[in-house]
Amino acid sequence: MELHRFILTKSKLAALPQAERSLLLLLGHASNEINVLSKLILIVMRKDTPPSQIANNVEAGQVCVLLRVLVGQLHEAWELFRRRVLANRPLYDKYAPPLHGDGVAALQNLNRHFGGGSPLIKIRTRSLSTTQTTTI
Repeated sequence: MELHRFILTKSKLAALPQAERSLLLLLGHASNEINVLSKLILIVMRKDTPPSQIANNVEAGQVCVLLRVLVGQLHEAWELFRRRVLANRPLYDKYAPPLHGDGVAALQNLNRHFGGGSPLIKIRTRSLSTTQTTTI
């Protein structure tokens, strides 16, 4: 993988078209949330043996809750990308062609994963439909 460094000054950010500027900020926000959740999961996961079975169960429950939030955030980030980039033909045509082999492969994998009704999307959709029909 090849990394490119871009120095984005306030004036360069202001010079971007509104759609691209807001997309950049939203994708940066989504990336930060995903990174924080991933690191938090790694912190909560115990590397040694737990002092008791209760502590083990509590930590496992915490990891499950954090994973559920992370999966939801990954789905929301994909929806953001799908609606703001893939559905916006001029924006897609501007940024997709310069992608190198790894970028093209990653985009194809994402399309295949999310477009094919992945198990995570099915679980998310099922849990959304049950929470929407539940009345208090």
